[in-house]
Amino acid sequence: MKIKFRIQQLLRMGVRPELLYSFGERNVLQAVKELGLNYTLKEEKVCQNGCNEQISHSQRENELNNKQEVKKMINYNEESKKLDAFVPGESSQFWKPKVGQYKVRALTELEDTKAFEKEGKEPTPQVKIDLLIGEDKFTWTIAKGKSPAGAYGQLCKLGAKKGQLKGLDFMIVVTSDKKKNTYTIVEL
Repeated sequence: MKIKFRIQQLLRMGVRPELLYSFGERNVLQAVKELGLNYTLKEEKVCQNGCNEQISHSQRENELNNKQEVKKMINYNEESKKLDAFVPGESSQFWKPKVGQYKVRALTELEDTKAFEKEGKEPTPQVKIDLLIGEDKFTWTIAKGKSPAGAYGQLCKLGAKKGQLKGLDFMIVVTSDKKKNTYTIVEL
Protein backbone atom coordinates (compact mmCIF):
# COMPACT_ATOMS: atom_id res chain seq x y z
CA MET A 1 0.00 0.00 0.00
CA LYS A 2 2.85 2.39 0.80
CA ILE A 3 4.46 1.64 -2.58
CA LYS A 4 1.26 2.45 -4.48
CA PHE A 5 0.86 5.73 -2.55
CA ARG A 6 4.50 6.69 -3.27
CA ILE A 7 4.13 5.92 -6.98
CA GLN A 8 0.99 8.06 -7.15
CA GLN A 9 2.79 10.94 -5.40
CA LEU A 10 5.65 10.80 -7.89
CA LEU A 11 3.27 10.62 -10.85
CA ARG A 12 1.40 13.70 -9.59
CA MET A 13 4.76 15.51 -9.41
CA GLY A 14 5.24 14.81 -13.11
CA VAL A 15 7.72 11.93 -12.99
CA ARG A 16 7.39 9.82 -16.12
CA PRO A 17 5.98 6.35 -15.34
CA GLU A 18 8.77 4.44 -17.11
CA LEU A 19 11.25 5.96 -14.63
CA LEU A 20 9.33 4.33 -11.76
CA TYR A 21 9.57 0.73 -13.00
CA SER A 22 11.97 -0.06 -10.15
CA PHE A 23 8.79 -0.17 -8.02
CA GLY A 24 7.55 -2.93 -10.30
CA GLU A 25 6.07 -2.42 -13.72
CA ARG A 26 2.69 -3.82 -12.72
CA ASN A 27 2.47 -1.45 -9.69
CA VAL A 28 3.25 1.57 -11.89
CA LEU A 29 0.72 0.60 -14.56
CA GLN A 30 -1.95 0.06 -11.90
CA ALA A 31 -1.21 3.46 -10.30
CA VAL A 32 -1.41 5.17 -13.72
CA LYS A 33 -4.77 3.51 -14.35
CA GLU A 34 -6.16 4.39 -10.87
CA LEU A 35 -5.14 8.04 -11.22
CA GLY A 36 -6.89 8.15 -14.59
CA LEU A 37 -3.78 9.44 -16.32
CA ASN A 38 -3.70 9.30 -20.09
CA TYR A 39 -0.42 7.47 -20.44
CA THR A 40 0.22 6.21 -23.95
CA LEU A 41 4.00 6.41 -24.19
CA LYS A 42 5.17 3.70 -26.53
CA GLU A 43 8.04 1.37 -25.78
CA GLU A 44 10.02 -0.84 -28.11
CA LYS A 45 9.54 -4.55 -28.09
CA VAL A 46 12.03 -6.81 -29.78
CA CYS A 47 10.23 -9.59 -31.65
CA GLN A 48 11.54 -13.12 -31.75
CA ASN A 49 12.39 -12.70 -35.44
CA GLY A 50 14.40 -9.54 -34.74
CA CYS A 51 11.88 -6.89 -35.83
CA ASN A 52 11.08 -3.93 -33.64
CA GLU A 53 7.49 -2.97 -33.00
CA GLN A 54 5.89 -0.33 -30.83
CA ILE A 55 3.51 -1.40 -28.09
CA SER A 56 1.43 0.69 -25.72
CA HIS A 57 1.51 0.21 -21.98
CA SER A 58 -2.02 -1.22 -21.99
CA GLN A 59 -0.77 -3.89 -24.43
CA ARG A 60 2.22 -4.45 -22.13
CA GLU A 61 -0.11 -4.83 -19.15
CA ASN A 62 -2.13 -7.42 -21.09
CA GLU A 63 1.10 -9.30 -21.91
CA LEU A 64 2.07 -9.33 -18.22
CA ASN A 65 -1.37 -10.68 -17.28
CA ASN A 66 -1.11 -13.39 -19.95
CA LYS A 67 2.38 -14.38 -18.72
CA GLN A 68 1.03 -14.74 -15.19
CA GLU A 69 -1.75 -17.00 -16.46
CA VAL A 70 0.76 -19.20 -18.31
CA LYS A 71 2.69 -19.77 -15.08
CA LYS A 72 -0.45 -21.22 -13.53
CA MET A 73 -1.10 -23.66 -16.36
CA ILE A 74 -0.66 -27.35 -15.58
CA ASN A 75 0.91 -29.77 -18.01
CA TYR A 76 -1.81 -32.40 -17.93
CA ASN A 77 0.28 -35.05 -19.68
CA GLU A 78 3.06 -34.83 -17.07
CA GLU A 79 0.63 -34.78 -14.15
CA SER A 80 -1.29 -37.71 -15.64
CA LYS A 81 1.92 -39.77 -15.84
CA LYS A 82 2.70 -38.96 -12.19
CA LEU A 83 -0.80 -39.99 -11.15
CA ASP A 84 -0.57 -43.22 -13.16
CA ALA A 85 2.59 -44.09 -11.20
CA PHE A 86 0.67 -43.83 -7.91
CA VAL A 87 0.68 -47.09 -5.97
CA PRO A 88 -1.68 -47.18 -2.97
CA GLY A 89 -0.05 -48.24 0.27
CA GLU A 90 3.50 -47.43 -0.83
CA SER A 91 4.14 -44.34 1.30
CA SER A 92 1.43 -42.56 -0.61
CA GLN A 93 -0.08 -40.88 2.44
CA PHE A 94 1.53 -37.95 4.18
CA TRP A 95 1.32 -37.88 7.95
CA LYS A 96 0.23 -34.71 9.75
CA PRO A 97 0.18 -35.79 13.39
CA LYS A 98 -2.34 -34.47 15.85
CA VAL A 99 -1.71 -34.14 19.59
CA GLY A 100 -1.12 -37.59 21.09
CA GLN A 101 1.32 -40.49 21.35
CA TYR A 102 2.19 -42.66 18.37
CA LYS A 103 4.15 -45.91 18.34
CA VAL A 104 5.92 -46.00 14.99
CA ARG A 105 8.40 -48.08 13.03
CA ALA A 106 10.80 -46.38 10.62
CA LEU A 107 10.56 -48.00 7.18
CA THR A 108 13.31 -45.84 5.65
CA GLU A 109 16.19 -43.62 6.71
CA LEU A 110 15.82 -39.83 6.69
CA GLU A 111 16.11 -38.47 3.13
CA ASP A 112 16.42 -34.93 1.85
CA THR A 113 13.31 -33.81 -0.01
CA LYS A 114 12.03 -30.69 -1.75
CA ALA A 115 12.43 -27.55 0.34
CA PHE A 116 9.31 -25.84 1.66
CA GLU A 117 8.89 -22.49 -0.09
CA LYS A 118 6.80 -19.68 1.30
CA GLU A 119 6.41 -16.47 -0.65
CA GLY A 120 8.75 -13.76 0.58
CA LYS A 121 10.86 -16.11 2.71
CA GLU A 122 13.93 -18.27 2.23
CA PRO A 123 13.17 -21.91 1.32
CA THR A 124 13.23 -24.22 4.36
CA PRO A 125 15.19 -27.45 3.79
CA GLN A 126 13.17 -30.56 4.61
CA VAL A 127 13.65 -34.28 5.15
CA LYS A 128 11.21 -37.15 4.91
CA ILE A 129 10.92 -40.56 6.47
CA ASP A 130 8.47 -43.39 5.82
CA LEU A 131 6.74 -44.64 8.96
CA LEU A 132 4.50 -47.56 9.84
CA ILE A 133 1.83 -46.37 12.27
CA GLY A 134 -0.41 -49.24 13.26
CA GLU A 135 -0.96 -50.99 9.94
CA ASP A 136 -0.77 -47.86 7.78
CA LYS A 137 2.26 -46.52 5.93
CA PHE A 138 2.85 -42.77 5.97
CA THR A 139 5.49 -40.32 4.81
CA TRP A 140 6.40 -37.73 7.43
CA THR A 141 8.02 -34.53 6.16
CA ILE A 142 9.75 -32.28 8.71
CA ALA A 143 11.96 -29.21 8.62
CA LYS A 144 15.69 -29.85 8.62
CA GLY A 145 16.27 -27.83 11.76
CA LYS A 146 19.46 -26.80 13.50
CA SER A 147 18.36 -27.50 17.06
CA PRO A 148 18.91 -30.88 18.72
CA ALA A 149 15.55 -30.35 20.47
CA GLY A 150 13.57 -30.32 17.19
CA ALA A 151 12.12 -33.46 15.60
CA TYR A 152 14.96 -33.58 13.04
CA GLY A 153 17.62 -33.20 15.74
CA GLN A 154 16.05 -35.90 17.92
CA LEU A 155 15.77 -38.34 14.99
CA CYS A 156 19.41 -37.69 14.04
CA LYS A 157 20.51 -38.31 17.65
CA LEU A 158 18.49 -41.54 17.76
CA GLY A 159 19.90 -42.63 14.40
CA ALA A 160 23.46 -41.91 15.58
CA LYS A 161 22.88 -43.84 18.81
CA LYS A 162 21.34 -46.89 17.08
CA GLY A 163 23.38 -46.76 13.86
CA GLN A 164 20.27 -46.39 11.68
CA LEU A 165 16.58 -45.58 11.86
CA LYS A 166 15.25 -48.12 9.36
CA GLY A 167 13.46 -50.92 11.21
CA LEU A 168 13.63 -49.09 14.54
CA ASP A 169 10.53 -48.81 16.76
CA PHE A 170 10.06 -45.58 18.72
CA MET A 171 7.34 -43.34 20.13
CA ILE A 172 6.49 -39.87 18.85
CA VAL A 173 4.75 -37.70 21.44
CA VAL A 174 3.03 -34.66 19.94
CA THR A 175 2.09 -31.66 22.05
CA SER A 176 0.78 -28.29 20.90
CA ASP A 177 0.45 -24.72 22.08
CA LYS A 178 -2.40 -24.28 19.51
CA LYS A 179 -0.01 -22.53 17.12
CA LYS A 180 2.80 -25.02 16.68
CA ASN A 181 3.33 -28.71 17.34
CA THR A 182 6.24 -29.92 19.44
CA TYR A 183 7.61 -33.44 18.95
CA THR A 184 9.38 -35.65 21.46
CA ILE A 185 11.00 -38.83 20.18
CA VAL A 186 11.07 -41.57 22.80
CA GLU A 187 13.23 -44.64 22.32
CA LEU A 188 11.44 -47.94 22.99
